[in-house]
Amino acid sequence: MMPRTRILILVAVAVLAGCRRSEEPVRTSHPQVGQPFPYTRFLNGSGQVVDVGTWTGKKNVLLVFMRGFPGYVCPNCTRHTAQLIERHDEFTTRNTQVLLVYPGPTESIPQFVKAVRELLTSTVTGELPLPILLDVDLAAVKAVGIQGDLAWPASFIIGVDGLIKYGYIGKSYLDRPTVDEILQAVDRLSQP
Repeated sequence: MMPRTRILILVAVAVLAGCRRSEEPVRTSHPQVGQPFPYTRFLNGSGQVVDVGTWTGKKNVLLVFMRGFPGYVCPNCTRHTAQLIERHDEFTTRNTQVLLVYPGPTESIPQFVKAVRELLTSTVTGELPLPILLDVDLAAVKAVGIQGDLAWPASFIIGVDGLIKYGYIGKSYLDRPTVDEILQAVDRLSQP
């Protein structure tokens, strides 16, 4: 094999290895359907406290945990975020507030937002329509039991009553529910 080809193969293997989880998540007990969510206070990008409990009695809340920045912008997180933004009105008509949780240092958020914007098919000016909540010290990630290479992807629907109605924790960084699956879970909340 030629040296250049060998180097390209080694680089490809290194990049792919970096996309895998280098550590298993800390497996504590995860929040269960019917329980209150274990962590509700976050900071937004302006440094203001956002309490998920604000929506109790008013709206369902979809909390979507991103991986954070494990040395690169996670392409699956950006794709999933872009899909959620493209279908944001479908959540709004279902009385559901979508909140993104970004674990780890805040320095990488501009790169994340830029990568999301590049995937959007619609034009979004100004801030993204989905608030990004910060989990700088990984307190929420630890409370939910999804710590590992920052965070495992996870989605939770908290009902109007403040209790978890749906929870999904990925088995790999690729494993997320589709937007359709999440919307179906929201639709089941209004069924008797």
